[in-house]
Amino acid sequence: MTKGHTAVMAQRRPKLKEPKPWERLEFFPTPPWATRALFRHPLRHASIGNSVWEPCAGLGHMSMPLGEFFPEVRATDVYNYPTDDGRDGELLGVERFDFLDIVEVARAPKVDWVITNPPFGAAERMLDSAFTAAHEGIAFLLRMQWLEGGGRFNGVYAFRAPTFIATFVERVPMCEGGWDPALSTATMYAWFVWQRIGGRWLFSRSDNIPVRLIPPGRADRLTRPSDAALGLRCVPGWIAPSILKKASREQTRMEFAS
Repeated sequence: MTKGHTAVMAQRRPKLKEPKPWERLEFFPTPPWATRALFRHPLRHASIGNSVWEPCAGLGHMSMPLGEFFPEVRATDVYNYPTDDGRDGELLGVERFDFLDIVEVARAPKVDWVITNPPFGAAERMLDSAFTAAHEGIAFLLRMQWLEGGGRFNGVYAFRAPTFIATFVERVPMCEGGWDPALSTATMYAWFVWQRIGGRWLFSRSDNIPVRLIPPGRADRLTRPSDAALGLRCVPGWIAPSILKKASREQTRMEFAS
């Protein structure tokens, strides 16, 4: 193959689509009921204090329900997400702040808890900041795959394994860009929780981390009519996957019928 031919082929290659900020930052809003489940089940008898910091607040899908349990909620995010209706995160009460900047985190007022659904790839570094910011506890909502990986074992489980892991028996559906209450998923999620007991962090042994089960039916029991407003908070151009799936099925049905 000639050099010139190679250059022509390179020009014909389709350019990779530039990822949107919400794609790059793994913006997967949390169903409000999944946040409430943390306090109705594994933390129902815990003394949680008065203040909480949600450092990946996005458009407020988690920080809003956190306000039902804490008088003081600090909602921040590294990016000011725009919404489909022309608002943005700041108008929805989300302050712009880089939680991975541990120097700035150390300068910030401490809170009782740090609770968030962090980007999967940045969760370990965010845990460092969370230990700097929190007085009483940390709760990260993560896929169960966060248990895997030798690097993560050495960085997390070998010396600061969670106090317990609370896994959902039913699935917690999440999708990129918005919250779709009608969505289904095969992905398993859990709350990874670290608690300070008697003035010190209570770390589990890496080979003996307690597991608690969050019972099924929480989506029905813990969803409130007011959550519908959160369902309207999405990034520009977002369409609920359940709607797309329904439209695809209907198109297929019409093609077979014609």
